Amino acid sequence: MRTDLFVYSLSDQKGLELHESFDDSSAVHTLDLTAGEKEIIAIVNSPYTFNDQALTRIESLEQVQFAFEDEDMLSPSMSGKNSLTVRADEETSVEISVRTLVCRIVLAEASNNLGSYQRLENPRVFLRNLNPKADILRENGFRPSDNIDEGQRCALPCDVGFYTQYPGTTLLCYPNETPENMLGSPRTELVLECEIRDTTRQFTVELPPLSRASVHSVAMTVDEATEYSYNIY
Repeated sequence: MRTDLFVYSLSDQKGLELHESFDDSSAVHTLDLTAGEKEIIAIVNSPYTFNDQALTRIESLEQVQFAFEDEDMLSPSMSGKNSLTVRADEETSVEISVRTLVCRIVLAEASNNLGSYQRLENPRVFLRNLNPKADILRENGFRPSDNIDEGQRCALPCDVGFYTQYPGTTLLCYPNETPENMLGSPRTELVLECEIRDTTRQFTVELPPLSRASVHSVAMTVDEATEYSYNIY
């Protein structure tokens, strides 16, 4: 686990005082700082290295964007910050809580109400209209200016027949807080795709606004080849 710690002096026009990187799993790090008011920012699991010359002001770091396609989904990037008053000749400590950018969409249930023992064959799920990039330090107000049309398809464990399936299949995406009533900026969608009577069908769920690090579970029921219902919780 890589951790980058940035220390900005709040008494000197928020200038960068120190940037150190740690390539270990330790949760405790020691820094040698000058006295004064500080803002300490932690970025964990960054897929990039940082150019300190471009980050001399805290506003510059606040504008740094990460790309969804560069994320390691097993160890997604996280960030957090906290302020600290450093006094001369005194040891002090600060705790920083970090959160991931990534949201999790879980297909919790898949049910089949088709008659004549028809199955949802070769079922798979994917996300549509994914946010391709996000400010690593942003906490809210995620409004994508572009989108990834479709994410990778993920197969369910087996066909969905008479009994409800509880796959727990999890898909990841960056936050997208586009309001439900906003035109022109698409919301992220979950799509269940399968074959019914040798014809490929898609059942689409428009997801609610996705805040940073949020988790949403979806239960879907297919009633007919073109009729379905769902619950999001």
